[in-house]
Amino acid sequence: AIRRLSNAPRDERRLGFYDRQENRLLLENGGPKVPVYAMLIHELIRCWQYTDLPMPSLKRLRVFRKDAQLLQQLLEAHASLVEVETMRLQHEKLYADRQEQMLLKRSDGYGKAYRFLRNRFDERRSEDSSVNAVSFMKQFAEDLVKDQESLGWDNEKKS
Repeated sequence: AIRRLSNAPRDERRLGFYDRQENRLLLENGGPKVPVYAMLIHELIRCWQYTDLPMPSLKRLRVFRKDAQLLQQLLEAHASLVEVETMRLQHEKLYADRQEQMLLKRSDGYGKAYRFLRNRFDERRSEDSSVNAVSFMKQFAEDLVKDQESLGWDNEKKS
């Protein structure tokens, strides 16, 4: 049922997803503990993004008006970043490392967005060790809106 409701491909297993139109989180009953825990973190962050980030202002930025999928890729990458970081904090290093390697190897927009945010997050955390992936994204989004700056990556379309 979750795969059907989330429009996932037939061959893909979904343990859960956040339906922002209905503002609900759906979880598979009885799934494996560690992946379900990681998915719950990921999907709760997706909920948080739509309540705590300045979404209307972000959507109005020129870079996201030109490429609406880019914002979704960054949000998904951020949720994955929080998932990986949290699983490491929960001493699930093997799971976190496997997830991150998979994300880093992706050649699509989601992989590129993950690598972009991972690099930005690591730079920020090297300046301030108290920064976590949630506070990083909140500040990153606010800075984008305030400064109306570009993201600074090579596929950003010039006008």
